[in-house]
Amino acid sequence: MKPIAVQELTAITKARELGGKVFAVTEKAPKKYRFTIVSRLQNLCLEVISDISRANEVFVDVKLLSDLDRSIKALSEQKQFQSDAERYYIQNKLLTLKLTRATTFEGRVSKRIDLQHAALAGLKELDFLITFAKEQGAILPKQHEQIAGLIWEVRKLVGAWIKADRQRYNY
Repeated sequence: MKPIAVQELTAITKARELGGKVFAVTEKAPKKYRFTIVSRLQNLCLEVISDISRANEVFVDVKLLSDLDRSIKALSEQKQFQSDAERYYIQNKLLTLKLTRATTFEGRVSKRIDLQHAALAGLKELDFLITFAKEQGAILPKQHEQIAGLIWEVRKLVGAWIKADRQRYNY
């Protein structure tokens, strides 16, 4: 049996490319920056890759989420009841569905969003530090330009991913 090929998220691929470039460039940085700017740049790259990867691993079952939403909507629209017992049953069922949605999915979606935004914040900080490194002479202007381009690409990909998730999860 053939193994199934899994395609990596483009944002992860680009973030890894960014990390590789930062590590290659900072290896050649002057020694006086090794334990300050260089280590911070490298650590930030690893954090960004980790945040993107972890966000991608947060599973949110979209079909189950939409089924819950449909059930909640159908029960919410029901206005006439044959008895008080039926009304209490429907209200209890509605409450159970809403709590299931809130506890199961809201937490997962929130975790995913938090990790995506942490990656964006890390990329912004990396952009600032890479400019600072250029100003201090730790990296060359051409290296800065290449890394800044990769940062911009990853930020754009993560931003598009967040936008797609907003539409997918209705938040």
